[in-house]
Amino acid sequence: MLRKNIEYFALNTWLTVRTRSTYHAATILKLCVNLFVTILYIYLWKAIYNGREIINDFTLPDMLAYVFLLRVLRNLYPYEVSQSYGNLIRTGSIATMLLRPVRIELQLLSAAAGNAIYDFCFCGLPSLMLSCFFVKEPLNFAAFPIVLFWIFSSCAFIFLLELIIGTLSFYTQNLWGLGIFKGTMISFFSGELLPIHFYPARILALFQWLPFASMYYIPVALFLEKTVEKLGIYFVILWGSNLFLLLIYALLARRMIHHIAVQGG
Repeated sequence: MLRKNIEYFALNTWLTVRTRSTYHAATILKLCVNLFVTILYIYLWKAIYNGREIINDFTLPDMLAYVFLLRVLRNLYPYEVSQSYGNLIRTGSIATMLLRPVRIELQLLSAAAGNAIYDFCFCGLPSLMLSCFFVKEPLNFAAFPIVLFWIFSSCAFIFLLELIIGTLSFYTQNLWGLGIFKGTMISFFSGELLPIHFYPARILALFQWLPFASMYYIPVALFLEKTVEKLGIYFVILWGSNLFLLLIYALLARRMIHHIAVQGG
């Protein structure tokens, strides 16, 4: 059974990459938009610094590297899972997916992995190549193993969160509002909008007890050799949140499947 799941995961991941790369115009447009947004952020931060050497322990080269690494991570995370899940529920295709011998979570995860590979190749790598023209100082690649672990842990957190949001659309029939709320929370609390060191001390005290900082700020800070206080607490909170989200999703999905079985026969 495990071998069949692994084979399905690899096959569906590859098919997702092939399917998305088939549309060349969409790929070129996505590449151009990503580079445009990245360059916009770069010149925005250059204007903010305006000759200043350091702001909140971040030099301008640090901030530029932060922007590039953030854009790479942004393209790795499975943000499209809730939309796919919600569309399955809205169209009624969820019933067919549940009848397949492979769990729906594995189907969504393999598609998300394919999307991540595609986005990394056509958005993440170009951003890294572009960074060579703006960032002269080398990154701390010695920290890559621990950064990779944080990225994996954050992917698990986002995937579970996306599953819950997709499942909630079965009850609310309004995925758009949930998506806007999710995007706002992540942008504010994760360090995507600003490095969390830029926020007031009282807000920083709140961030310490939320898992969102592990998504962007901590991996990038480790790459930039920034000191992250109480890293162990962030680790416990992140994986505690993963287990909590897993429990919530299991309860919601079980109830949803029960309703589908009752209504659909």
